[in-house]
Amino acid sequence: MGHLPLPIAAFVAGLASFLTPCVLPLVPGYVSLISGVGIEELKAQQASVLRKVMLNSIAFIIGFSIVFVTLGALSTAVGQLASQYKSLLAHFMLTSVYTALKGQARFGVPSSLASHLLSGGRRALGQFSPSFSASRRHRTRSRKGSCC
Repeated sequence: MGHLPLPIAAFVAGLASFLTPCVLPLVPGYVSLISGVGIEELKAQQASVLRKVMLNSIAFIIGFSIVFVTLGALSTAVGQLASQYKSLLAHFMLTSVYTALKGQARFGVPSSLASHLLSGGRRALGQFSPSFSASRRHRTRSRKGSCC
């Protein structure tokens, strides 16, 4: 048996995932949510209800497609731009990592914020106290000239 063309293989894979026991039971509630029609109304199978379901479903599919096609196009554009400047980006990243590892970069915390946090400021931010105090010690030592 030969290989299926990619679009047909993708359709078959999507259909198989749709028919799985964890997805199929969710379909009536999902259709109800998208269409704005209750399950009882769906069971009635009136022409106006079915038309409303189809129109809302088509609008959802078109909106979903627009969003993801736009995101894909944006990702492609960013990737192509990054590939044009990959040597510059690699140089920048390597320089940044090297600078951070050598300790030349000083990402200090303003002393007023550090003292507020160290004095038991907000509880959620208090857990970062050790890193803030280390930052303050490093800046104090480097001002005195005792650090590299």
